[in-house]
Amino acid sequence: MKSILIISLALFLSTACAETIDSPRQVAEKYWNALRTGDLDTARSLVSKATQQNLDTYLALEPDQKTSLGEINLGDELTTVATIIYPNNAEPEAQHELETVLILENGQWKIDAARTQAPIAISANEEELEKLAKQLSESMKENIDTMRSEERRVGKECRSRWSPYH
Repeated sequence: MKSILIISLALFLSTACAETIDSPRQVAEKYWNALRTGDLDTARSLVSKATQQNLDTYLALEPDQKTSLGEINLGDELTTVATIIYPNNAEPEAQHELETVLILENGQWKIDAARTQAPIAISANEEELEKLAKQLSESMKENIDTMRSEERRVGKECRSRWSPYH
């Protein structure tokens, strides 16, 4: 009786102290949610130690961006999760498809930030620069067309003046 009690107590303590291991899908969800909310500390805790410096190259995802996780290719030490990142109410062209790569590190699934390429968020200044560049490009095209028309007009005048002499 005493031995059954000791075994039961040992079993209870070992399961109570056991750390739960998140599935690759759970780790990927936590990671992308942390990036979306700007919680880089949580995102960093979910990234493998060897690739944490790669996380510093990512900007936080925009708050209106959503992630959708798809097919999981589960391996012994490497797993990929099909991931789609898209803005709210976005057209299909605005979505980014990528593979979230996870590796097994000390018995825990961790994001391999070197092989998981997150889209870099565009800041408001960059968006403004893109808009100005587009406006400048359109303006230059209009000016070129105007210049070509003027060249054609002048060319016709010159030809009409000189044609009788040739």
